[in-house]
Amino acid sequence: MRTFFTLTAAAPLVLLAACGETTPADESRVAPVDTEIAALDQSEAEPLPQVATSLDDVEFGGAYSLESPDGQSERLTLNSQDDTYEYTAANGTVTRGSYTRMDDNRRLSIEDFGGQPAYFSVADGELVRLENADTPADQITVASQRYRRDEAASAQETGPGATTDNVADPGN
Repeated sequence: MRTFFTLTAAAPLVLLAACGETTPADESRVAPVDTEIAALDQSEAEPLPQVATSLDDVEFGGAYSLESPDGQSERLTLNSQDDTYEYTAANGTVTRGSYTRMDDNRRLSIEDFGGQPAYFSVADGELVRLENADTPADQITVASQRYRRDEAASAQETGPGATTDNVADPGN
């Protein structure tokens, strides 16, 4: 009977041992984990621009450029006196026409921007291309196309002594 009792008591231990090799806790080794995390280069992270509250409070006329990562550039020149534009695509194609101030008076619409409609918010020193006509003026993402004001060309086009301060301080 003792043999039966011993076998019955030892059976679970044999089954546990058969499930896998075990190592006592004081002898176990933890595999090293690579904890190096790529840090973001803060010099490349740009804050999102402050969008104009009204196109009437902003001098947005002038030349703006967009440079793509592959080195190609586009240029958009706005004449705020007569609401006309000239767009030079990366391939050199030039499109001219009129733009429209949208109903909210915070966005611009260009019907023929390289063959398709385009919508822009005006921000401090920038034009930010919006996804579509329904995109709010202040819905700017990191991936938004941001056309930067070409200060030298804008000063020449708007005349000597022209200011390039684009967005009025909302606190005033």
